Amino acid sequence: MELLANHLDWLALAVGAVGSFLWAHNGESAKHASVWWLVSSLLWIAFAWLHGMPALGVRDLLGIATAAYGCYRWRRPRGAVPHSRQDQASHAHKAEPIT
Repeated sequence: MELLANHLDWLALAVGAVGSFLWAHNGESAKHASVWWLVSSLLWIAFAWLHGMPALGVRDLLGIATAAYGCYRWRRPRGAVPHSRQDQASHAHKAEPIT
C-alpha cells in the first residue's frame, strides 16, 4: 500500500494524460476523455489526502464536478443532447412566416 501511495501522483498524471490524448485526438474516442479525467481527479484526491495537501484535494473536487458533467454530456446517446451548434440548429423549430 505504501508503494502505491508513493507513486499515486504518477498514476494520476498518467491517467489524466490518457484523457488529454483522447480529447486532443478529437475522434470518436474523445467522448471517453471525461471518464479518464474523473478517475485522475479521484486519484489526485487520494494522493492529496494521504500527503496532507488540502488545496490539491479541493482543486480536484472541482475537477470531479467538471469531469462528471463531461461524462453526462458526452457519454449519452448522440441524439439525446445536441453536441454542436449545427446539431442545435437542426433541432430548432423554424418560425412560420407571418402572412
